Amino acid sequence: MTHSVESAPPLTSAPSPSARHTAWRGPRTADALAVGLLLWSLVTSALGVYWARGGRGFPLDPGHVPRELASPLATSDQGSMGWWIATAGVCWAALAAAMLHPPHGRCARQFVSRMAWGTCVFLMVVVPDARALAAAAYAPIFLVGAPFGWPPARYGALLPWPVAYLLLCMIAGLAWGAAAVAFRRATGDSCAHCGRGWTSGLSFLAHGWPARAAVAVAVVVPLCYATVRMAWFLGIPLGVSEAVLRAAHESEAWSAAGALAMVNVAGALLTLGLVRPWGERFPRWIPGMGGRPVPPLLPLLVALPVATLVTSAGIGAVRLHLADGFGPDGWGGGAPALLWPLWGVALAAAAAGYYERQRRPCAACGASRWPRREPSRRHVL
Repeated sequence: MTHSVESAPPLTSAPSPSARHTAWRGPRTADALAVGLLLWSLVTSALGVYWARGGRGFPLDPGHVPRELASPLATSDQGSMGWWIATAGVCWAALAAAMLHPPHGRCARQFVSRMAWGTCVFLMVVVPDARALAAAAYAPIFLVGAPFGWPPARYGALLPWPVAYLLLCMIAGLAWGAAAVAFRRATGDSCAHCGRGWTSGLSFLAHGWPARAAVAVAVVVPLCYATVRMAWFLGIPLGVSEAVLRAAHESEAWSAAGALAMVNVAGALLTLGLVRPWGERFPRWIPGMGGRPVPPLLPLLVALPVATLVTSAGIGAVRLHLADGFGPDGWGGGAPALLWPLWGVALAAAAAGYYERQRRPCAACGASRWPRREPSRRHVL
């Protein structure tokens, strides 16, 4: 059987209702996410009641963390905060139920979608604090240094139950974001398979100066932090007093400063790959994946958690600076962190632009906002 050229859908054709329905009938992603979030919300509500009645393990007590660096929700009043958590869990359960059984009105469906996005931002940006970023930043350091017995401290000290709870809230926030995307694709006027039709607002990040500016900011800010920490590692008192630097070198803090600087440099290099040809294929030295194209969704899935972590920690640094200034030890400890909220926004924008620029035409609707360019092999590392 032969097919004429005229029968093939154009690349920019609008998705038909039948194509949306067929694409959505596949994995039932939105229903699975909504069920999982419904169960998570009920468990959260039950934990809130338990903590309100004086149960142990309340995770939002600031403890020994400065209040400005702790989560904005951190409070020693366990009773009232426990009831607030229980109430929020009930509201989130109702929201998940509404995603399972979408309302008929368009405005009502948009309200459900926006509330899901609001829950995502709340759990990923507002609830965590700088401790979550520290646990994530030191994870690769401990992983690389584990065979050599370095660092001498235990990683579990960076991951007590309150910090683990903050990270779990971030994972739940990611799930709410994914559920909001799936719900919008299933109920909106867009392709349920690729989402084109309502994500067109992100297309301005794919090319031109917005893409370059987002990557430039997301590269420069971590390099500023790395410069200060590397100076400490080399014994240069950049932004701190000689006494503070001497005390750091007498302990293990100087080696941690150098390790954190290298982590930030590596992150900046990976971010630069979002607008360079060599960032479109895996390096040849990676077993089983060398030379293959990078999946467009992979940088987005990696960048979004990092962006939310640095944004949340940066908000805490700004709060601390507004309360106490730079303090007697100098500006080196806090000034670079004041730019972290800008770093987080720029990193998320750069990753979204990469995803919008690299993804292929949709198999269900045939739409393609930006044609994908095959990366040249000569640019592979």
